[in-house]
Amino acid sequence: MRPLHPRAAAIVGLGLRSPGGTTPDGEAMEVRGPAAAWEALRAGVPAITRYPARRWERMQERLHPDDRGSAPWPLAPITLPTTTDAAAFGLRASDVDLLSPSQILILEIAAEALADAGIPPSTLAGPRTGIYLATSSPDEALTTFADGTRPRLADLPAGGAGMLGTHLSRWLNTLGPLPTLDTTCSSSAYALHTARRDLTDATVDVAVVIGINTCDSPVVGRAFGDGTALAEDGDLAPYDERAHGYVRGEGAVAVVLRPYRQARRAHERIYAVLEHTAVGSDGRSAGVGLPSWQAQADLIGRALIAAQVHPDAVDLWVGHGTATAAGDNAERKAFAAVCGQGRDRGRGRLWPVWSAKGLWGHAEGASGLQSVAATALMLHH
Repeated sequence: MRPLHPRAAAIVGLGLRSPGGTTPDGEAMEVRGPAAAWEALRAGVPAITRYPARRWERMQERLHPDDRGSAPWPLAPITLPTTTDAAAFGLRASDVDLLSPSQILILEIAAEALADAGIPPSTLAGPRTGIYLATSSPDEALTTFADGTRPRLADLPAGGAGMLGTHLSRWLNTLGPLPTLDTTCSSSAYALHTARRDLTDATVDVAVVIGINTCDSPVVGRAFGDGTALAEDGDLAPYDERAHGYVRGEGAVAVVLRPYRQARRAHERIYAVLEHTAVGSDGRSAGVGLPSWQAQADLIGRALIAAQVHPDAVDLWVGHGTATAAGDNAERKAFAAVCGQGRDRGRGRLWPVWSAKGLWGHAEGASGLQSVAATALMLHH
């Protein structure tokens, strides 16, 4: 076995809020924490349902009149919190009143991930801790800054993605990097790449990476539904011949990274090792929602070369797997092109390809990190 990079990143803590279906009364349930997430993965029961009835009723008045009155759209929902324990995060009760659901989720899942890692929050103060956030949801900005509203200065952090992590940084007293990344559906994967790179460069010693997605704006949902991207019947089947669109999913994921060697010396529990990451873009693709398989194959190939990994050594491909014809076919072609360079070409070898979206829907800006967390649990167990 070749030696790992000296500062390969170890995943030592996980915090998750994933869809868990709905109750008989139509209220959203959720999967909390790595143990429950692992049981959900083992059971393999899709958590895709419809918008909870009360949320759907509230959303109707925000839709265009021609779009009102329809049945609730398919969704893999979680419970969007409205309050949290102020004292636990060094907040005043009046501060909590100003927090958005995303800000509360960020605080709570970060605390859960740090507890899972066995890292006391008091040890993270200073410049050696980085917080890397990812979201592509405009829900809260659309609400905070809607026409006719009167937002205050104190409302800006809830409506601006760039300040989503402010309260988490204040609680931990971190002085290291605090970016919020939005590269649409690759946002949390890009945040993970940025965090891994900073660990490798020794910019930080601990990285907390967080991906958040909410689907509370009916106007945004309406835009996604204008075309063939969504499965109107809620049947989401990544990489399956019957795949005909995805279902939007909500979720919040936190991953704690430490340098692998430090984690080993400290005898920390390690879910998985993240040795190399790479990012890229489509370039001159055919259009929105029509990804370039050539660009994907080129990126995967470059990543394997940089990591010194032969395609034959890959046992599982974890894909984006949105269950759209264009997206899944592009990924299949990209994987096939890369695998075709291996010595098993023409010998009938099959490479498994997997996506978490068949279970939890498409968490969009949080989907990349959700897939990494699920795969880390699979490797760990």
